[in-house]
Amino acid sequence: MYNIAIIDDETEILEIIYNKIKHIFNNEGITPIFTCLNNPQQLEMNKYYDILFLDIDMPSIDGINLAQTYLQKHNNTIIIFITNKYDLVFNAFSVHPYDFIKKEDLDVGLILPIKHLISKLNKENKIISIRDKNNIININCKDIVYCESYGHKCYIHTINNTIETTKYKLSNIESIINSPDFYMINQSYLVHWKYVTQIENKNVIIKNKTNLLISKRRLKESLASYQKYIMRNL
Repeated sequence: MYNIAIIDDETEILEIIYNKIKHIFNNEGITPIFTCLNNPQQLEMNKYYDILFLDIDMPSIDGINLAQTYLQKHNNTIIIFITNKYDLVFNAFSVHPYDFIKKEDLDVGLILPIKHLISKLNKENKIISIRDKNNIININCKDIVYCESYGHKCYIHTINNTIETTKYKLSNIESIINSPDFYMINQSYLVHWKYVTQIENKNVIIKNKTNLLISKRRLKESLASYQKYIMRNL
C-alpha cells in the first residue's frame, strides 16, 4: 500500500490532479492512500509518504523548499513536481526529483512517469522468503543492508534486525534477491548499494559506520557496479 501526498494551493487544480493520479494507479490495480493539501504548511513532516506530488510555485512556501525540508527526515520519498512555472525547474534539481510534469499536459504527462514509477516501486518492494529449520521469514529487499557468510551460517542484516540461517549459501541469497542494487564484494559479503555512503581504500562504508573489505579481484567490478547504481538513482 502506497502513501501519496498531493500538494497544490489551487483547490480546483488539486482535485483534478488527484482524480487523474488515482485513475492511473487504479488502472494498474493499485489503491494508494491519498492525502490532498491546498496548504503546504499542513504537510506532516513526521509522516512518511512514498511519493510527494508538489506544485513548485506556492505562496506560503515553494515546493522546492518544502521538499528539501521533508527529505531531511524521509530521504527515500520520491518527489514529482507538477508545475506551470518551468522557469523554476532548474532550481529544483537540488532535491533530485523523479520527474517534472506540466499542468497543461496532465492527461498525457502523468501516465508514463507513474507507470515507470510503479514498476520501480514494485522492484524495490520485492519480498523474499527465507527458510530456516521450521520457520519461513519474509523479508523486504529494500530493508536489507548487507548479507554476511560466516562459518556455516548466513546472516541477513536488515535495518531492523539480523536474521540467521543455515539453509543457504551467500550465492543462494544473491540469486534469490536477484537485483543489480546488490553486489558480492567478496566471498563473505553481499552489500546493498542503497546503504553505502562511500568506498574508500578498498572498504565499503555502510551508513551505520560498518566497514566491509572488497576483495582485490572484485574491486574493479565492485566500483563499476556501485557507479551504475549511482547513475540509475540520480
